[in-house]
Amino acid sequence: MKRRLLLITAVVTFVGIGLMIKKNGLRFWREKTFKEAWLEKQAEGDGDEEDEDPAKKAEVQAARWQYEYDLLKDPKTGKIPKNAFVDEMKQAMSLPVSLESFSIRNGVVRTANGVNTPTSNTYLKAGPNNVGGRTRAFAFDKRYNGSTNQVIIAGCVSGGIMRSTDGGATWNLVTPSQQIHSFTAIAQDPRSGSQDIWYAGTGEAIGNSAGSTGAFFYGHGIFKSIDNGATWTALTSTQSTLESFNNAFDIVHKIAVHPLTGDVYVAAQNTIQRSQNGGTSWSVVKGTLGGNTLTGNTDVVIKADGSKIYVGFHLKNTTDRGIWESATGDAGSWTAIAGSVAETPVGFKQNTGSSNWGRIVMALAPSNNNILYVMYENGNTLSATVSEADLFKMEVIGGLPQWTNLSAFMPVGTGTGGGVDLQGAYNMLLSIKPDDPNMVFIGGTNLYRSINGFTTTTATNKIGGYSTTNSHPDMHGLIFDPTNVKKAYNINDGSIQFTNDITATPVVWSFIKNYQTLQYYHVAIDPETGKNNFLGGAQDNWSWYRDASLNFGARPTDRPGIDDHVGLYGGDGVAVDIANISAGKQLIYFGSQTGTIYRDEVLDYNNYAGGSIRPKVADMIANGSSGWGDFVTYFKLSNSNSEVLFYVNYYNLFRTTSASTVDSTKWTKMAGVALATDIGGSTPVSIRTIDFSWGPYKTTHVMYYGTSNGKIFRLNDYANADALAFPVDISPTGVTGNIIDIAVNPNDDNEIMAVVSNYGQTSIWWTYNAKSATPSWSNAEGNLTLPSIRSCVIAPKLENGVPVTEYYVGTSVGLYTTASIGKTLGAGGSVVWSREGASVLNFAVITSLDYRPADNTMLIGTHGNGMYYTVIGNPNFNPNTSTAISTAILNDKNFIKVFPTVSRGTYQYGQGSLTGIKSMQVQVYNMWGQPVYSQSVNYGSGSIPLGNLASGNYIIQITSDNKKYQTIQKVIKQ
Repeated sequence: MKRRLLLITAVVTFVGIGLMIKKNGLRFWREKTFKEAWLEKQAEGDGDEEDEDPAKKAEVQAARWQYEYDLLKDPKTGKIPKNAFVDEMKQAMSLPVSLESFSIRNGVVRTANGVNTPTSNTYLKAGPNNVGGRTRAFAFDKRYNGSTNQVIIAGCVSGGIMRSTDGGATWNLVTPSQQIHSFTAIAQDPRSGSQDIWYAGTGEAIGNSAGSTGAFFYGHGIFKSIDNGATWTALTSTQSTLESFNNAFDIVHKIAVHPLTGDVYVAAQNTIQRSQNGGTSWSVVKGTLGGNTLTGNTDVVIKADGSKIYVGFHLKNTTDRGIWESATGDAGSWTAIAGSVAETPVGFKQNTGSSNWGRIVMALAPSNNNILYVMYENGNTLSATVSEADLFKMEVIGGLPQWTNLSAFMPVGTGTGGGVDLQGAYNMLLSIKPDDPNMVFIGGTNLYRSINGFTTTTATNKIGGYSTTNSHPDMHGLIFDPTNVKKAYNINDGSIQFTNDITATPVVWSFIKNYQTLQYYHVAIDPETGKNNFLGGAQDNWSWYRDASLNFGARPTDRPGIDDHVGLYGGDGVAVDIANISAGKQLIYFGSQTGTIYRDEVLDYNNYAGGSIRPKVADMIANGSSGWGDFVTYFKLSNSNSEVLFYVNYYNLFRTTSASTVDSTKWTKMAGVALATDIGGSTPVSIRTIDFSWGPYKTTHVMYYGTSNGKIFRLNDYANADALAFPVDISPTGVTGNIIDIAVNPNDDNEIMAVVSNYGQTSIWWTYNAKSATPSWSNAEGNLTLPSIRSCVIAPKLENGVPVTEYYVGTSVGLYTTASIGKTLGAGGSVVWSREGASVLNFAVITSLDYRPADNTMLIGTHGNGMYYTVIGNPNFNPNTSTAISTAILNDKNFIKVFPTVSRGTYQYGQGSLTGIKSMQVQVYNMWGQPVYSQSVNYGSGSIPLGNLASGNYIIQITSDNKKYQTIQKVIKQ
């Protein structure tokens, strides 16, 4: 309440100032509250980081997780529904797929089967090819020879299974259609004659934001390939109800295949599972199936001769903690060799109930399988003197294990520049050079190499991670080329980088190419007709620009392709936008998390002009992450004038009409918007999305914006509106979730579509009269009721000369389209959505859509599969924004009254008691906004003959000649 009173006081003050001036001249997770989830994450760690000290990183992690969780949770329960992904996927698989083109007959749009579904567009990849998304699994074919066999298979956490047949030069997505995209483990059957058999595991205990934050990214069991990874089939023996943790295979940490027997060992959540028949059936050989806790991490490695199997259990697992070995792998055959008993071996910790000791990872030295290295989370917090990981070496000599504690020589440091920072066990890497058991690699956020097995600190170098060229932090694996022991591939949160000499100082890294797996928050298309330059802000992976027009100048040799994007700025990418060309130059806008916005005219690849233009912080609301506003910074350029830019800070909206030159001191704070949007309370309301009228700017143009509490507002004449101007609340009734996107029809700014991202809500809303005082909203979900809706577009086009309006929504399970919503709803029908790009987009999470109506090009941003674009038929861009904005007094009983509301043909209106009105305009509209009756009459009583109209719902609108009064009445024609 105090904050609201202060705001009112501020507005009153601004009113006085304003008067003086006038006088003089923005899949699927177990049910859990955010608080519960975040407390777990805070204890165990989260997979994202910023280039700051540990305290700062914790703040940023919390902000990211809170933001994403809030977008998805059911507002009624504060939780993400159980079985969310399986339910939405079942519905998605049951929906029609856009396959047939329209045929036109007598002006009516039809398909061959009579179903009114849109044409299927052609969807083209747009990269980026030179940077990818988070990757946890990577393996060479055992027969890889660099020439006749160059097969590599990788698993992306939200991008699916990727396969290369040319040594990593190009990649193809081979994830099965209609399946989950979360892959975290891959293994091949090493036996001769069986090497076409592969297994892939799904689900991640820590770190995926594609589905939800504050909860697990549950998988869907094990997948198997019998054609060397070209195609994959789900093993039904490992699948259960998605999003309900009732199966150990919901989270898979590691897979290993026995080199002699072909038995498959899966390090699953809390258990080691084994199949002796190729995955037909499974048994628990170690551990006990438990709940979905973050103490369920396991690991498994098998000696090359099959003589020993080692498994590791999280050190908080009170029953099975530590490392165990077995010669047979049978249940009951395991012997504890470390960590099960306190200080066994000496210095090896065990859980006491009060520490944070945790996840264990193991690696056998390939050149000497009698050497096993073990690294585990030790519960410490990284500092200048303390590492977060302990390291042990076990060497079997004379049949007896000899343990060496190497923990004293682990790298330490502060911030992100040094030390082993495990981020709560999210990123843990342990690898050994194939021909040298003393060249050991460990990784947390950074990657380190020791040439003497970490027996001293002087032989250790940092070779990857922060402040390392072409190396991304957050390490998950280091895999060596079978044909060259110096060539290694590092998998991490920035996809995959390789080096041709892992022994060099410094190590030189290069990104692999054509690995389209980036995770976008927002994307933007160049507004100039025909120019397919794109910009995108990616999760924990910068902002990237696709320079199709060579705006940056000639491409350098290391980025020769059109889909080799240019990296602009680090951290988490956020909102992005591209301005029209003005005075021979073009500006782009991008930023980073918690409030940062940049403006640049890019002169060439290495010369960026411009800089931060964020409004001064004294005018903004701080957050808990040492920043300003939501985690994903939001801003938006006007469709009509690239000099008009809006910037969001929670419910605060800042405007500039000089975007190309504005600095932090020259923004206008829209105090009226803040007052209308803010509802008080401990958590500020946020503006989530903005859209505008199209075409050359007119005073009748409007801006629509949606909020985190289900509200939609209209700001009239937004470029000229006074800072104190109040927007009009035009919200549908009963919506409480995040209005995550709004689309305005480019030809008619009265028609808009708005979508809600939260589960448990009516998620697609449509109106034909958004510029009226009280728009008539319709539920347009139709057959698409279960997915989380993330983005939307309205696209008018010409099909054989006939105008058609298509509607697109991006969801958590793909892209969907329909046509002519107004006609469908007006006729009393239900909207039918069809899935687009089935063979290309599949069921990718479509987080962002952007659209250029002049040539009908649409850009699609995914979370895990990069960027795509398409052309939606022949353009039909004729902006019609002359409709007056209704600011009349609505439904004043002293003006006019309409009756009855149900009739077979004639409706009456009765004169009120107002004076000064001479005439009225009587209009009737059908439910898709088309006028069916219009008459100018004298002010008085009369009738409206509608007997010739078809039965259905209509809107009667009567407006006074001075536009001051207006009566709107919905009626039923029988």
